[in-house]
Amino acid sequence: MNSHCKKCNKIIKDRHPSALYCWDCVAKVHKEEAKKYRLEKLGKLKKYFGDNCIFCNSKREQYHHLNLDSKNNSKQNLIGLCSLCHKKVHYVILRPFLNQIIKSLVENKFNVNQIVFITGLSKQTVYKYTRKQKQDGNKN
Repeated sequence: MNSHCKKCNKIIKDRHPSALYCWDCVAKVHKEEAKKYRLEKLGKLKKYFGDNCIFCNSKREQYHHLNLDSKNNSKQNLIGLCSLCHKKVHYVILRPFLNQIIKSLVENKFNVNQIVFITGLSKQTVYKYTRKQKQDGNKN
């Protein structure tokens, strides 16, 4: 006995008899449900954190994970920040290790744009560190 897709009403083939959606619709439905879940979760977080960055009081755009575990989305592990303050927080955390991090990324053939994306630093700062490392390398 064939069942019909709940979304498009096509006959479901090549799936378990208890499947609710055809192969064409299953990814769409999953994506829609994931988006709905994220929006619901963000709505709850917005009520908890408000609309403003906790540091500069400008519009909150992002959340920072205090323990740096992006899978831990508990309210106790999150703070609401604007994008500029979020970059500053990451810079303070990364700063003691920047030389090592950028050196490793350069050695692994990452380009400047990729390093900017990974570290959240400006291009100027990345260029400054890569120039300093080249100068230090030439001294040895």
